[in-house]
Amino acid sequence: MSTQQKSQSAKQIQGKSKVQNKQSMNSKKLKQQKIQNQKEESLREILGFFTNQVDAKKFLKKKTAKDLLDKDINDKEYKEEKIQDEFLNPNEFAEVKGTYDDYNIGDLAIIFQNPDSDNCENKPISFKDAVKIYDEMLTVMTDEVSKSQMKKERCSFLLAFLTLDDYEDKKDEGNQKKKKKKNLKKEDKQKTVKTLQTGTQFGEEKEQLQKKQEKTSYDRYLDFLRMYKKQEQDQKLQEDEQKKGGEVIQQKKQAYLDEIGIEPDKMEVNPNMVLDPIKELQKVDISDTSQFKKVKKKWCQGQYLKKTKIDEFQEKYEWTCQNTPPKDFLTLIRFTIMAKLCRNGFLHCRQFINGTGELIFLILKSSKEVVKRSAQNMKVTKQIELGFADLFSLEPVDESFRPLRLKNYIRQYTNNEEIKKKLQEILDSRKEAQNKEEEYRKKQDMQDKKDNKDSNTDPNQALVDQLQHFKKMQEFKEKKYIDQEEIKIEENIQQQNNQTIGNYCDSLYPIICQWDDILLQVYTILKQQDVDKIMKIIAKELNIDQSHEKVELINDKDITRKEWEIYYIYMEILQHFGQKIQNLKKKGNTQIQENQAFLYKLIFRKALGDANELWYKNHPSVMREITQNKSILLNLWGRLNVDPVAPYTEFFQPNNEVGNSMWRKYEVNEKGLRSEFINMEKIKITHAIVLKNINILKMIKELIVTAYFPIHDHYQLQAIPKSPFFEKLIEGEFMQPKEDTEHEYELKNLFNELKDEAEPTDFDSDSLEKSSAFNFRIPWHVSINSMRDYFGEKIALYFSFLSYFTKQLWYMAIIGIIAQGLISASTEQAKSTMIILFSLAIIIWSTFFIEFWKREQILFSVQFGQQNFEEDEAERPAFQGKYIRSITNDDLNEEFYSPFLRKMKQLFSLAVSFLIIGCVIGSVLGIFFFKNLMLQQKADPFYAQNVPALLNFIQINFFNFVYQKLSDIFNMYENHKILSSYENSLIAKIFIFMFVNNFNSFFIISFLSGYFSQLQLCKVSEDIQNDCFQVLSNQMTVIFLSNIGKNIPELATPYIKAFITKQMKSKTAKEVEHAFKLIDSAIDDQMELEPYQTNEEVDGTVNDYMELVIQFSYLALFGLAFPSCYILAFVSNIIEIQVDKFKLIRVSRRPFPQGAATIGNWLIILEVITFFGIFSNSGLIVYTSQTIQTNQIVIFSVLLVVFLALKYFIRFLVPDEPESATILNKRHQYVVDKVVKGFAQTGQKSYTPAKINLKIGGVIYSQQVSQIFNQDESSNRNEEIAE
Repeated sequence: MSTQQKSQSAKQIQGKSKVQNKQSMNSKKLKQQKIQNQKEESLREILGFFTNQVDAKKFLKKKTAKDLLDKDINDKEYKEEKIQDEFLNPNEFAEVKGTYDDYNIGDLAIIFQNPDSDNCENKPISFKDAVKIYDEMLTVMTDEVSKSQMKKERCSFLLAFLTLDDYEDKKDEGNQKKKKKKNLKKEDKQKTVKTLQTGTQFGEEKEQLQKKQEKTSYDRYLDFLRMYKKQEQDQKLQEDEQKKGGEVIQQKKQAYLDEIGIEPDKMEVNPNMVLDPIKELQKVDISDTSQFKKVKKKWCQGQYLKKTKIDEFQEKYEWTCQNTPPKDFLTLIRFTIMAKLCRNGFLHCRQFINGTGELIFLILKSSKEVVKRSAQNMKVTKQIELGFADLFSLEPVDESFRPLRLKNYIRQYTNNEEIKKKLQEILDSRKEAQNKEEEYRKKQDMQDKKDNKDSNTDPNQALVDQLQHFKKMQEFKEKKYIDQEEIKIEENIQQQNNQTIGNYCDSLYPIICQWDDILLQVYTILKQQDVDKIMKIIAKELNIDQSHEKVELINDKDITRKEWEIYYIYMEILQHFGQKIQNLKKKGNTQIQENQAFLYKLIFRKALGDANELWYKNHPSVMREITQNKSILLNLWGRLNVDPVAPYTEFFQPNNEVGNSMWRKYEVNEKGLRSEFINMEKIKITHAIVLKNINILKMIKELIVTAYFPIHDHYQLQAIPKSPFFEKLIEGEFMQPKEDTEHEYELKNLFNELKDEAEPTDFDSDSLEKSSAFNFRIPWHVSINSMRDYFGEKIALYFSFLSYFTKQLWYMAIIGIIAQGLISASTEQAKSTMIILFSLAIIIWSTFFIEFWKREQILFSVQFGQQNFEEDEAERPAFQGKYIRSITNDDLNEEFYSPFLRKMKQLFSLAVSFLIIGCVIGSVLGIFFFKNLMLQQKADPFYAQNVPALLNFIQINFFNFVYQKLSDIFNMYENHKILSSYENSLIAKIFIFMFVNNFNSFFIISFLSGYFSQLQLCKVSEDIQNDCFQVLSNQMTVIFLSNIGKNIPELATPYIKAFITKQMKSKTAKEVEHAFKLIDSAIDDQMELEPYQTNEEVDGTVNDYMELVIQFSYLALFGLAFPSCYILAFVSNIIEIQVDKFKLIRVSRRPFPQGAATIGNWLIILEVITFFGIFSNSGLIVYTSQTIQTNQIVIFSVLLVVFLALKYFIRFLVPDEPESATILNKRHQYVVDKVVKGFAQTGQKSYTPAKINLKIGGVIYSQQVSQIFNQDESSNRNEEIAE
C-alpha cells in the first residue's frame, strides 16, 4: 500500500471517529436533556400540588395573548360561576367517590387555625425561617421516599414560598409608596443624564445588558411577574375598552403601571408569546440564599378563604373558598402537608371549616389496599386466623390432651366381636335399604317418563305418585332389617328439616341416653366415620398435616359414658354445619371460600358450645353454677384453662385463594363488613404514615397545628348507628348503596347461625360501653378485649392492671375487716398476736400481688401479640441542640445536647424539689401544732382528730398539683432528646415527690414521734395520751374517704367545662347544606372533648398509674395500722374503674392507640415498695404498736429476717412465666414454623408491585403504581448520576 493510500485511509478513520464522537456527544446531550426534562416535569408536578394548581405544562392551552383577548367573556364567566356553585369540583368528586364505602367517617383529624380568621395575627416570615420550618417539620428521612424526591419537594416548597404575598406593615404602607415614586423619579433622571452623555442608542442598550447580568435569579423572576401581571392587566383593560371607551382605560393603565413601577415604553409584550409562571419560577436559584435576605412574606391573611357578612342582625358570616394558589405561609403549610400525605402516603385528605370559622379540619383516611401495603412494609405483627393455623386444637380432648376422635373406643374396636357383629348388621341393613330405595326411584323415573308421553295425563297424577312414593318409603322402614333404633334416628332426621339443629339435638339426646353401651359405641363409631369424611375435606382445604394421627394411642384412658353421649351430639352438630358449607361451596359460593377458615373455627366452637350447653341443661348443678364450670367436654384450650389464642407473625399479602382466609378478620362496621384490620389498627398504621412524612408533634409544639387526634367511632363505642351520616353521601352519589348478593346473603345467614359461640371480637355485636358495663356479680369486670380493640394495648393493659388490683383486694378486704374487729376487741397479748399475723398477711399478699401480676402481663402479651414489642425511640419535638456530626452513623446534621449540661439542670431541679419538700414538712408540722392547740382547748375529740387529717389531705393535694406543674417545667428545662427518657424522668420526679408528700406525716408519727415529744403527735384525747395506731388510722380513714369523694368532681368537671364552652361559643358561620354536614359536625364536636393526656407529650396513663401506686403504698406500708383500709381501697378502685371507663368513652378525645407488653417502670416501683413494706411493718409492730416493750432491736431484726425469707421463698415458688404461657409460646412457634412460614415463602415469590390493587381517591392504580415506582427509581438514579 502506497503512502498516499495510507494517509487517505487514516483520514477516513479519523473522520469516522469524529462522527462517532459527535454521535456519542449528541446521545449524551440527549440523555442529559431527557433527565433534565424529567426533573423539571417532576418538579412542576410537586409545585402544582403545593400551589393548588393543575399542571400548567399539560393543561395550559397553547393560545396566544391575542386569542385570549378574543375569547368570549360571557362564556368564561358562565363556566366559572358553574364551578363555584358546586360543592365539589369534578376532580374532588372523583377523588372522594368510593372512599366512604366502608362506613368510616375518618381515621385522623389534623386541626389548623384558620389563617384568614380575625383572630389569626399576621406577621412577617423570612426565607430563612421558612427553610428552618420545612427542614424541621416537613422533612422526615425514610426509606420509602428517595433523597432525590425529598430534594425536589424541598425545592418546590421554597419556590412556592416565593410566590406568597409580601408582608406589608399597614403603618409603613404609605411611606413605601412614596419611596417607590421617588426611586422611579431618580432612575428617570439618571437615565436621562446617561443618554445625553453617550448620545447613542448602543451605549444605552449595553448598559441595560450589564444591569441585566448583575440581577439575581429572583430579581429576574420578579421582572417576569411584572410582565405577566401587565399582560393580565392589558387583557382586562382591552375588555373594558370594548365596553366603556379608551380615555378612562388609558388613565387606569397609566395608574397601574405607575403602581408596579414599570415604564410604558419598556414593557411591550409580544402578543404571540405564551407566559408560563411555573417555568420561570423554576429558574430561581434557591441555593443562593443571599438574594432572599429582604424577602418577607405573609404569615396569614392570604384570603384563600373569604369572609362575607350575610346577616347584620344575627352576626352571621359565610366563608367562601377562592380556590386560588396560597398567598400566606400557613395556607402553604397546609397544602404541603396534604400533598405529602396524598402523594407519598397515599392517604385520602378532605378539608372543612368548623361552625365558628376559627378552625380548619383536615380529615385523613386510609384505604384497605394502602393499609395492607403499609402493614407489610412496616412489618406489623398480625394474628393468624385460628381456623387456618390450629383448627384441630378446638376439638374435644381427654385429660391427656388426646382428641376423642382418635381414642381406642372408636378406632380399636376390632377385638370386640359383639360390636363388630352389631356394626356389620347395621351397615348391611343400611346398604340394603339404600339399594331398595334406589331401585324404587329408578322405577319411578321410568314411570314418569312413560307418563309424560301420554298427552291425556290426569293433572292430579303427580300428587298420586307422591303419595305412592311416601307409602313405599314407609314400607321400607317397617321391614325387619331396620331395627327400632334406626327408625328413631331416621324419624329425627326427617324432623330436622322442619326445625333448627338445636331443637333436633334436644329431641335426639333422650334417645341417645336410652341406648345400651354396645349400641352407643356402635353408633358413635358410625357417626365418627361420617364426620371423618368432612374432616378429611377440611384438612385438605387448609393443608393440615394429619400424618401424626396414624399411631396407636398408648395408655389410653377411657372417658365416661356421659362424655360419649355428648360427644355424639357434638359430632351431629359438626356434621350438620360441615355438610352445609360443602353444599354452598358446590353451588359456587365464592364468599364461603374466602372465609372458610373462619367458618370452620365457628363450626368447631358452635358444636362444642352447644353440646356442653345441652348437657348442662339436662344436668344442672348449684356448685357448677357458682364456679361457672358448665362444660363436660373440653378442648385443648379448656384443658389449659386459657382462652383460645392464635399465633401472631409479621403481616404479608398472600397470592392465592387459600391465603385469603389466612389472616384473622374482624367485623368493622354495622353493615357486617369484615377486614383483616380493625379500626384501631388502621389508626395505628395511618398515624405511622403521617409520622413518616411530617413531624406533626413539632408542629403542635410550635402552634402551626392546633390539634391532632384519632376520630371516635360512635358505633363501636356506644352502638350509635352511623348510617344517617352516609344517607346524604348516597343521595349525592359519593357512595353506592350496597345490596348483598345471593352469596353474601347466604354467608350472613350462616354467620347468624354460628355467632352465638364465637369469640367476642369476631363479631362487633356489643359496643364498648355495653361490654364494659358495671357487673354486680363481678364489680371489677372490664372487657379487656373490647378495650384493646378500641383503645390499643397500652390502655387495655392499664385496665387489666386496675381490674387485677381490685380483684386482689376483695379477699384482703375480708381479712382486714376480721382483723380490725379482733384487734379492737382483744386483750393486749392477743392484740400483739393479731398485729403480727396481719402483718404476715400483708407481706404475703403484697408479694403474691407482684408475682402473679408478672404472670398476668405475660399472658396479656401472648394474647395480643406484644411479646416482641419494642417501644419506638421517638425523638421529642421540643428537643433543641447543636448540629454536629454523628459518631455512630456519620450524619453531618445530628442534633446534640451536652449530657453534662443536662446533669447540671437535673441538679438544679433536685434542689428546687428539696426546697418544696421542706415547705411540705413545714406545713405538716404546722398542722400538728394546730392539732395540739385544739386538744389543749379541749375541742371535741372527733374534730380534733379529723379536721387536722382533712387539712393534711388538702395540703397533700395542693402540693401535688403545684409540683406536677413544676415537674413539667423541670422536665422541659432538662431538654431530653428521647421521649421514653423524658417520660421516665417525669415519672421519677412525680413519684418521689408524691411519695414524700403523702407519707412524711405517717413516717413522722410512726417512727419519729419520740423526737417531737412536745408536739404530742400520738395524742388522741385527754384520755388517750399516746396511741399512734389510732392517729394513723384516723388519717388513713380521711384520706381514703376523700379519695372516693374526689371522683365526683373528676366526673363533673368535664361537663361543667363543656357547658361553659358551649355558652361562650357561638356558631357565626352560615351552615351550608351539603353531603358531609353530619360527618363534619360529629368530628367538630370531638374537638371540644378533653385530651387524655398528663401533659402535651405524655398520655394520661401516667396519672392513672400514679394514683394506683400511691394507694398500693398506703396498703403495703401502713395498712397494718388500719386493717379496714383494704375495704375502702376496694370500694375506691371499683369507683375508679367506672370513672376511668366513663372518662374515656364519654368525655375524652380518642387517644392514639399504642402497643405495650408490660407496665414498665411502675413494676420496679411496686417491687421497691413491697421491699420497704417489710421494714415498715416490722417497725410498726416493734416501735409503734406498743405491744413489744423489751428487746426491741432483737425482735425487729428477727421480724426482718422472717419477713424477707418469706418474701423470697414466695418468689422462688411462683415462677415469673406461667406454664400455660410457655406451652402457648412453644405451640405458636410450632404452628408458625410449620404452617405460616412455608406458606409465606411460597406466597411472596410471585409478589410484585404491579399486583398491588391500590384504589386511592376513587382511581385504580393497579398499573400506574408499578410504572410510578419504576419511573421514580430510574429518574432518581439518573438525576443522582447527573448531579
